[in-house]
Amino acid sequence: MITVNPESHASSRPAVAYAPITSPIGRLYLASHETLIVAVGRSAGAIESSVCARFGHRPERHATLPPPLAHAVAAHLDHGVESALRFDLRGLPEFDQAVLRAVQAIPRGEVRSYAWVARQVGEPHAAMQVGIALHDNPIPVLIPCHRVVHSDGRLGGYVFGTHAKRALLRAEGVTLPLPGRAA
Repeated sequence: MITVNPESHASSRPAVAYAPITSPIGRLYLASHETLIVAVGRSAGAIESSVCARFGHRPERHATLPPPLAHAVAAHLDHGVESALRFDLRGLPEFDQAVLRAVQAIPRGEVRSYAWVARQVGEPHAAMQVGIALHDNPIPVLIPCHRVVHSDGRLGGYVFGTHAKRALLRAEGVTLPLPGRAA
């Protein structure tokens, strides 16, 4: 299981760096400090904005990820090995952190509904708020918000677009279109 690490670290301004990665939906950028992933985005500008908003400074751009992190990310993207990934969710509301932890419990190749996630976080009437939290997920693809769909099986939105959500689900073996109702 992926570890979400929202607690504070010794430094309030961690040294954050980012580098490109290859994913099932093309080139993305991943920002991290030490071994903790803090953001994934479509562009260098998106990563820089995300890191600035949460940590108050611009990240450094690197050509590649540190080898241990690069290996863990590749293992996750290529084979679904999630145990080596750790995330820093500082700066996110507690509700959003709870939603992202719940989403991590959705197995690769399966989907759950926004209502299911709301029940998991103890807010059974907060499906719409779950959708907002997932839209604000700073680490899409690696924290699998693409595995959350509407109760009637419609895909719903995705920060990188529904075409990317479809591609990610297909890469995980999910048959589309989804039948009737999601769990």
